[in-house]
Formats: sequence, structure tokens, C-alpha cells
Amino acid sequence: MSGADLPEGFVVDEPLEPASGADLTLEGILREAGIDPALAFAQPQRQTLHERMTQHLRPYAQPAGRAVVEFDDRPEQIAAWVHGIAGRSLGYEATWIRCVRPDLGRGALFVLSCPHPDNEAELIVVAEKGMLTRTLVVDACRWAFYGLGLGRVVVRIPADRPDLSDLARRARFKHEGTARQFYRGTVDAQIWAMTSADCAWLAPRSAFAPAPIDMPSPSSRKVH
Repeated sequence: MSGADLPEGFVVDEPLEPASGADLTLEGILREAGIDPALAFAQPQRQTLHERMTQHLRPYAQPAGRAVVEFDDRPEQIAAWVHGIAGRSLGYEATWIRCVRPDLGRGALFVLSCPHPDNEAELIVVAEKGMLTRTLVVDACRWAFYGLGLGRVVVRIPADRPDLSDLARRARFKHEGTARQFYRGTVDAQIWAMTSADCAWLAPRSAFAPAPIDMPSPSSRKVH
């Protein structure tokens, strides 16, 4: 179509001029609509596994014998304890509980991290002398299998720490094998595991027990 065929006042190939340079940007459009672009572009904050666990289990938390259960330690502090005492990294999607005996000034930290799609997670325990009682072991199993809905819990113990292997055995974990050169590429690790089906510490599940939460794809300390 030629210019002569167009109605009077029409011009071919002449772009429209915006009223301002910002009007055609997404930010400009949002501002014209009265929307703060900073809020519109903000990424939603994904709730971590530990946050979900804390929110879900806090109403059910009871003192473990004489120990008080703590959920609210910061991830940075947990990572420092695990690295400084156990020589391990915290791993990903970690969740934890800490049990404290105020009368003794001692505590035990239970960390579950690196959850597997098939409901397995790794357990790291940092406990001061006299803290790993039967009551705490039972509560840790309930937390892992009932609270988090895990099917398997695995601990990896340096092969040169038979005292920790004995603790795992007495806690009713079963030895499953050896991970060669697991620690620092030089030290083997013994693999000990417990499943929800063979856990000897679990009583029949109470009707008041919480449903499992959704799992995504000093000296003389005992550590395992």
C-alpha cells in the first residue's frame, strides 16, 4: 500500500514516540500502576527444612528427662560446633535439636542433614560427657522417624574411633560397611544405620504424635 492510498493524516513506518523513556519499561509500567517494582521483583523466601521442622514440632516439644530441648540456635553457630568439634561440614538442608541439662551445664546436639529422596538422612551427634542417655537416644529416634518421617538414619564414624562405634552399637545402630577414605581423603569411615522398622526405641505411635513433615527431593566430648 502506498502513501497515496492511506487516509489523510497517516504516515508509513513512523514509530510512535512514547511520552517518556521509562513508560515502555516493565518498571515504568509497574510504577504507573502504583506498584513498587522492588516488591514485584522480590524473590519469595523459601522456608528451610529446619524452619518447617521447628514450626511443626514446637507444640509437641517436651523436656527430655531432665534436659531442655532447644530449637532456636542459629545455623552459623551449629555449623561452627559441628566443624570445630566433629571436624565435619553441616551439609545441606540440615535440621537440628539441642538438649541441655541446666543443672550440669552440659548439652548434646543432634543434626540431621543431606536428606535423600528415599527418606534417608545423615546423623551427626556432638555430646558432652554423660549426656547420651537412653532418654535422649529414644527422643532423637522419635524426632527422626516420627517427627521428620525418615526411613533410615546413617552415621559415619572414623575407623580409628572404636569408642564411638561402641556407642552406635549400644544405641542399636547396625554396622553396614566401610566408606573408604571418607574423612579428608585418608581415614576410612564405618557406616552404621538404623531404620524406622528395626528401631528398638520406638513405642507404638501415639494418636497425638505429629504427622511427618514434608521432606524435599570441651574435653571428653563424644562425637559420631
